[in-house]
Amino acid sequence: MARYHEKRLRGMVKALAGAGIVAMLLSGCGSSPEEMVQSARGFLEKNDPKAASIQLKNALQENPGLAEARFLLGRVHLDQGDVPSALKELKRASELGYSADQVTPLLARAMVMGGEGKEMIEQFANTSLGDPASQAQLQATLGEAYLGTGAPDKAEERFRDAARDAGARDRAELGLARLSAGKRDLEGALSQVEGILAHSPKYVDALLFKAALLNAREEPAKAAEAYSAAIAIEPSAVAPHFELVSLLLRDRKFDEAAEKLKAMQAAVGKDNAQAVYLQAYLDFSQGRMKPAQESIERVLRVAPNYLPARLLAGAIYLRTGDILQAQGHLNSVLAVAPRQLVARRLLVGAHLAARETDRAADVLQPLLKDYADHADVMSLAGQVYLAKGDFARSSEYFAKAVELDPKDASARTRLGISRLASGDSSSAFSDLEAAAEMDDDRIQADVALVMSHLRRGEIDKASEALGRLEKKQPDNPLVSNLLGAVMLGKGDLPKAREAFERAISLKADYLPAVTNLARLDLADKKPEEATKRFERLIEANPKLVDAYVALADLNIAVGRPADDARKVLDRGLSANPGSLPLKIALVRHELRGGDPKAALTIAEEAQAAAPNDAVVLDVLGRTQLAAARPEQAVATFGKLAGLRPDVPAVLLMLAQAQLATKNASGAELSLKKALALKPDLIEAQRLLMALRAQAKDEAGALALAAEVQKQRPKAATGFLMEGDYLLSQKKFAPAAASYRRAMQLEPSAQAVVKLHAALTAAGKNQDADREAEAWLRKQPKDLTVRGYLAEAQLRKGDYAKAAQVYKGMLTIAPGNALVQNNYAWAAWKAGDPKAMSYAEEALKTAPDSPAILDTVAMIQLESGEGDKAIANLKRAVEKAPKAVPIILNLARAYAKTGKADEARALLGQLERDFPDAAAVKKEIAAIRGTL
Repeated sequence: MARYHEKRLRGMVKALAGAGIVAMLLSGCGSSPEEMVQSARGFLEKNDPKAASIQLKNALQENPGLAEARFLLGRVHLDQGDVPSALKELKRASELGYSADQVTPLLARAMVMGGEGKEMIEQFANTSLGDPASQAQLQATLGEAYLGTGAPDKAEERFRDAARDAGARDRAELGLARLSAGKRDLEGALSQVEGILAHSPKYVDALLFKAALLNAREEPAKAAEAYSAAIAIEPSAVAPHFELVSLLLRDRKFDEAAEKLKAMQAAVGKDNAQAVYLQAYLDFSQGRMKPAQESIERVLRVAPNYLPARLLAGAIYLRTGDILQAQGHLNSVLAVAPRQLVARRLLVGAHLAARETDRAADVLQPLLKDYADHADVMSLAGQVYLAKGDFARSSEYFAKAVELDPKDASARTRLGISRLASGDSSSAFSDLEAAAEMDDDRIQADVALVMSHLRRGEIDKASEALGRLEKKQPDNPLVSNLLGAVMLGKGDLPKAREAFERAISLKADYLPAVTNLARLDLADKKPEEATKRFERLIEANPKLVDAYVALADLNIAVGRPADDARKVLDRGLSANPGSLPLKIALVRHELRGGDPKAALTIAEEAQAAAPNDAVVLDVLGRTQLAAARPEQAVATFGKLAGLRPDVPAVLLMLAQAQLATKNASGAELSLKKALALKPDLIEAQRLLMALRAQAKDEAGALALAAEVQKQRPKAATGFLMEGDYLLSQKKFAPAAASYRRAMQLEPSAQAVVKLHAALTAAGKNQDADREAEAWLRKQPKDLTVRGYLAEAQLRKGDYAKAAQVYKGMLTIAPGNALVQNNYAWAAWKAGDPKAMSYAEEALKTAPDSPAILDTVAMIQLESGEGDKAIANLKRAVEKAPKAVPIILNLARAYAKTGKADEARALLGQLERDFPDAAAVKKEIAAIRGTL
C-alpha cells in the first residue's frame, strides 16, 4: 500500500468498550427517537462519539427509517475508522433520501477508504452537488481515488479544482503533495506539507503524511514525533496510533511497540480491527504463530479487502507451512498491487516451498525487472534457479547478490552451495569458508561446509569444519548430530552413537538423532531397541507428530503385523486430535494394506476438517481412485485445480481421474493445460500418448513422440514412447527400430526388454535372444532382463526353462526372497520334486512373506497336505488381510479339503468387500462350482 494513503488504513471495525452499561443509562429515559438524535448531536459537539453512537443506535432501534440517524452514525463510524459500518449506514441514509450534499462526500470517502476507489469513480465522477463546499470535498475525494488507482493526471485535475474552495483546500494541497512524492520529489512534498501545517497545525492527515515523508528519508525519530503530535490532537483517531506502532515494529523495537499498542487499544478499543492487525503483526514478529494467525483471521473476517492484512496472512501461513493458504492471500495482494515487493517475494518463496520451481521462476520475473539492484531479490533469484537445477544462472544471481552486499553471509553461503551444485567446488568452499568467518552467530555456512565435505567423502575436511562449528554452538543438538554423521563416515560406530546420544541429552525430543540411533539399532539387528527409542521420544513429547509416523514406518520396515503400525498412528491421533499429517499417514497405511474403503473414510474426515488443504485434497482424490470412485476423484481434483490452476501435477491427476470415468476428451483437455504450464511434463506426455494410441491417431502420437525427442535430444525417452506406440499398433519392425535408437542413446535394461518384445512379436526370436544375450554379456548381474526372460517362458508355459532362468538369477542374488519364491513356483509347475525344498528355503529368508507362504501352501495343497496348506494360507491372510489372490487360494483350499461352509463364508465376505470387481466375481463363481 502506498505510504501517502494513510486514510485507507482506517478501513476497519471499531468495538465500543463498555458500551452495554452506557447504553442502559442512556436508554429507558422515555425519549423519542428524534430526541435521541438531538442528544447524539450534543454528544458529538462535546467530542464524545461513543455516547453519540449509543443514542443513534437506540433511535434506530425504535425507528430504523430515521435518515439523519443513519447519516450521523455513518459519520461516527467513519471518524472511528469503522469503514464497513460507515458504508452500510451512509448508503442506507442515501437510500432514505438524506441530503445528497451532506451524504455523498462522506459516502465517497468511505468507499475510497474501504478499497472501493474504482467503484466510487464510476458512481460519482460526473456527480454535481448543489453545495459548493460539498462539491469541493467530493472533488478532493475523487483526486484521492484517481491517485490510488494509478491516474495521477486526473488526480491533479481534481485536486486543483477542489483547492479553489477554502474548506477543501488543505485536503487538495495534501493530495498535490502526495503527487509530488509519487514523482519521487520528497523534498518538494515535504515543503508542501510544511506549508499546509503552517496555517493548519492541527490537520492530522498532514501530520501523518509528514511522518511518512520523514520515514522515507530514514528519519524514524522525527517521524515518531509527528505521529505522536497527531495522537495528541486526535487521541481517538486510529491512523496515528497505527502508523506509530507500525514504525516501531519495522524498527524491531518490540517492547516499545507493545507499549504503544496498549495505548492504542485503550484509545480505540481492543477489538478495533487495525489494533487486532497490529497485535497479529507483533505476535508474528516475535514468533508467536498461533495467536498471530487467530488475530489476522479476525481482521480478514471484517475487512477482507485490507491488503496489509492479506500480506501478513500470507507471511503467517507461509511460516506455519500452510502453503495453499499463503499463496491465496499473496495472490490477492498482487492482483491489486502487482508491484508489491514483499508480496511477490513471499509468493516466490511459497512456490519454492511447494516445489513449484517453474511457477516460482514466473512469479520472480517482475522482480528481476524492477529490482535488479536489490541484493535480496538477486539472492532469491539464485535460490529459484538452484531449485530448478540451472546452476550456472543460480551462481550468477548469487554472485550479484554478494557484489551488491559483500557483507551478507547468507548470500555468500548460498553462492557456495550453488557453485558446489554446478561442480565449481574450489570457489564453492572458499565462499562457504568466507561466510562462516563473517557470521559468528549463524551456522548455516558451517553446516553447509560439513555436509558438502561429507557428500564428497572428505571426512577429514568435514571433521575440521565441524570443529569450527562446535566452537560456535557447542550445545546445539544439530552440531552433535553432525558429529555422529562424521563418525559414521570414519567407521567409528561407538563414537557415532555417543554423539547421537549427546544430541538427545541436549534436546530429548530431537528426532533426527533418535532416527539415526534407531538406524544403528536396526543395523545391529536390534529392532526392539529402535522401537524403544521412539516410544521414549513419544513419552517425552506426545505432541511430536513425526515420531508416531516414524515408529509406524519402523513397524512396517521390520515386518510386524500391519495392525501394529495402525495402533501407533491411532495413538498419535488420540494425543493430537485432528492432526492432518497423522490422518494422511493413516490413509496411506490403509492404502498400503489394500483397504481403500477404510482409507477413504479417513481421507474424507481429513477433508471435512480442512476443506481447502491442497495435500488433503490430493490424498483424497488418489484414495477415491483407489476405492473405485473415479467420479468423486474428478470432483476432488477439479476443486484442487480450481484452487491451484497453475500447478501442472494437479491437472495430471485430474486427467487420470477423467480417464477412469472414460472421459477421454476431458482428460486430453486437462493434459493440454498441464503441458501449457510445463511443456516437458513427461507424465502428461505419456498419458496423452496413450490417449492418441487409443484413438488410433498415428499422426498425433508420432508428433508427440517427436516433440519429446526434440525436448530431450540426448535421452531415450522419446524413442521409447515412439516404440511403445508403434508396438501397440502391431507395427513391430518400426517399433524395434525406435527401441534400437533408444538403446544407442541410453543403453538400459528397459530398452532391451522392449526391443526383445518387439522382435519376438515380429517373429524374429533369434534376433531377440541375441540382443538379450549381448546385453547380459555386458551386464552379467542384471536381474531385470533375466526376470523378463523368465516371465516370457512362463507366459509360453515352459516352466522348466523359466525355472532355469530363476536358478541362474539366484547365483547372482542368492538371498533374494522374491527370486527364490518364483524359482520354487516355476519348479513346482515344471514337476520338480524338490520344489517344496526351494519354497522352504525362501520361507527361511522371509518367514513372514505372504507371497512365499502362499506358494508353500499351494504346493502343500497339491501334495495332499491340506491342513498344513490351510494353516499357512491363514498366516498369509493375517499378514496381508486385503490380498485377494491369497484369500481366493484359501477358499480353494477349504473347497478341496471338504470345508464347504468355511469356503462359502469366505467367498461371501469377498463378495461384500468387492461388489464391483468383475474379475473377483468370476473367480468366486469358479470356486463355488467346485463345492
